[in-house]
Amino acid sequence: MKSRKEIADLVSLLKVFDVNFVNDEDAAQLSGLDVNSEADVRKAINALLIPEFVRYLPASQGRMLESLRAYLSDDAEEFSELFDRIELAFDEPLVDRRSFMSIILDALEPVKN
Repeated sequence: MKSRKEIADLVSLLKVFDVNFVNDEDAAQLSGLDVNSEADVRKAINALLIPEFVRYLPASQGRMLESLRAYLSDDAEEFSELFDRIELAFDEPLVDRRSFMSIILDALEPVKN
């Protein structure tokens, strides 16, 4: 069973893509990127998420990656609880939440302190 802390960690992780958090400069970097394209998601991760993630303490980084792994290990997980709490600042709606979260995990694992 996933905890409220895990969902809170993931909400915190994705805040860099949340319309309620991003500033105009960050929103401009997301403008025109397709949230359903792996290449564009990786551009967004490199531009906004990785610079934020590397500022976290190593323990926090590890906890967030473990939360991502836990959610992704459940084949039935659709990330509804997570995406009910954030609104992505991309132009198009997200179609495949699992793929999006898998790309994030794949991109963050190599940069963990």
